[in-house]
Amino acid sequence: MSLTSRRVRLRGASASGVFALIVAGVLLLVLGYVIGQKSSNQAGSPNLTPQGVRERDSEPSTVGVPDGEPGTVEEPDEGPAPCQFDPPELDFGYVLPGAELSATVKVINVSDRPLTIKSMKSSCLCTTMEDLTGGVILPGGHIELTPVVEPRSWTGRKRDRITFVFNEYPKPVSLSLISEVTRAVRAEPAFLNAVRPIDEEGRVILDQDEQVRMDRLSGEFTLSAVDGRPFRILAVNGEEPEYVDYDPASGEIRTDYRLRWDISGYDEMTCVDEFGNYMPGWWVVETDHPDAPLIDLRVRHLCTRPERPRGAWLLDELRVVLGRIKAGEPLEFTMTLKWLRDAVPNDTIRRIVSESDQFEADLVEVARDGDMISCLVRIVPKADHRGLLYGVCRFYAYTPGHSAPLTVIAVVEE
Repeated sequence: MSLTSRRVRLRGASASGVFALIVAGVLLLVLGYVIGQKSSNQAGSPNLTPQGVRERDSEPSTVGVPDGEPGTVEEPDEGPAPCQFDPPELDFGYVLPGAELSATVKVINVSDRPLTIKSMKSSCLCTTMEDLTGGVILPGGHIELTPVVEPRSWTGRKRDRITFVFNEYPKPVSLSLISEVTRAVRAEPAFLNAVRPIDEEGRVILDQDEQVRMDRLSGEFTLSAVDGRPFRILAVNGEEPEYVDYDPASGEIRTDYRLRWDISGYDEMTCVDEFGNYMPGWWVVETDHPDAPLIDLRVRHLCTRPERPRGAWLLDELRVVLGRIKAGEPLEFTMTLKWLRDAVPNDTIRRIVSESDQFEADLVEVARDGDMISCLVRIVPKADHRGLLYGVCRFYAYTPGHSAPLTVIAVVEE
């Protein structure tokens, strides 16, 4: 290769390099211009965006929108849902034991946009209702709900809630269901509280002195006729009542009375008194009111705690109040129990035994429906027993090792 031809090739290579540099410079100028324009547009964006609208919302978004359908998805509002109930709450007032409660309420949308029910839940399994999840309430419109509260025999005031959550509002709104189960004669309070306090670690706090103990193991309660009908108190736990401000020998018949209760005579470790009687789980008042022959108040104490289920089933009730019954004559009632998940297949209740010398108890019939069993029970008071009948009968299944007690309360008459 000659020296002349080599120089020619070098000049060609140098020219190509210069051209490449020129092209790169032009590209950099164009890129700088584009970047400058974009920065200028962003700086002036407040003048292009409607007032009160965030810039990221100024362009349509298809997140969460079905394919092919333009639209925007609004974030849930942080405030309470614009929802009202009519009536504002379901207050059933005084109801008799065993009464089923039901009423209809309107769930009203008081906003200018639709509300979609995301979820709804009751605070108690005893309340059932139709599932309105997914339902849409139009602006100014409403949807109706009819909850049903199962019957219960426990006396006292009860408040349940049905909680709604809407897609558009994360904060829940609740509808209250209020009732007080009582007989025609109402007890206030509905139970007698003698429970020892518990510290933060779950240990029982012992009474510091005898007066503190007496204050905890005794107290007062009021009985009043809901229907305003005067009545007399015949006995308390089968004995003479202890009035606070009334003398039955000179006082007129009244619609309300104040009475004392006292369980300080029972040893809190052995749970029996000096005569060997076990602490009662219920304080029973007998009256001459035709619709309330018996009023029972639960005694809350460690000695009266229900037996912990040791098997696969449990009774729906801890006690049954039968009212007035005839001496020596049988009386039948139905008691239901629930079979739990770990129950032995096809097991059932096989017998009932009375643990009281006041009455006999027999199992008449058993019917099973899924995990529920209904037992028809027959009680026969002893021929020589009169007055308060208070004792336990025990249920047994075929599977050994588990039983459940039921307290029977009644008044035996001639």
